Amino acid sequence: MKKNLLIILILILSGAPGLASAQSEALFGDYIVYSSFGAPKLQLTTIDNSPAIVAGGQLGVMADQRLIVAVDADWLVTTHRFEEEDEQYSLSMGQGGVMMRFNINPDDLVNYSVNLSVGGGQAGMSPSDGDDQKSGYFFINPNAEVNLNFTSGFRTALGFGYRYINGTDLPAVTDAELSAPVVSLTLKFGGYFGN
Repeated sequence: MKKNLLIILILILSGAPGLASAQSEALFGDYIVYSSFGAPKLQLTTIDNSPAIVAGGQLGVMADQRLIVAVDADWLVTTHRFEEEDEQYSLSMGQGGVMMRFNINPDDLVNYSVNLSVGGGQAGMSPSDGDDQKSGYFFINPNAEVNLNFTSGFRTALGFGYRYINGTDLPAVTDAELSAPVVSLTLKFGGYFGN
């Protein structure tokens, strides 16, 4: 009995990719096909007009290969130092939120997407002497991307956007100095192609 169940399970799973790629129909409209999505990313930006690198990733679900909802997390990789009143500070940053992306013509070899990440983060200033000072902040990051499909489950994206930060209360740095244009490279893994 267990052997027969195992064979049936293997047959069902081996046929799943074909079922997922077939046209899904229903009495009142098509089914929405859901799949998972994951994407490590690297961002080039500036902090107080100095080059900065931010690393992160996204993990979520896709509906009909076009709409993606994911959790989005980033952290500052590069070191940035500030000075105020003869005190030296080192900046640290990390943030997380929700990302929504819409893919335009995802079946095309070169295609496009627009996305918006919204959430909160924490920035910290570490002085050369004394205790660290930390502050929470709100961020919003609209982005437009050009995607290149490598396989049915993998694409790369070059994105252009802007990171807007508001609400920090730290010495030596302002919201305006933390807000900046962003160029991103994202490796996207998931079920991208249409039905």
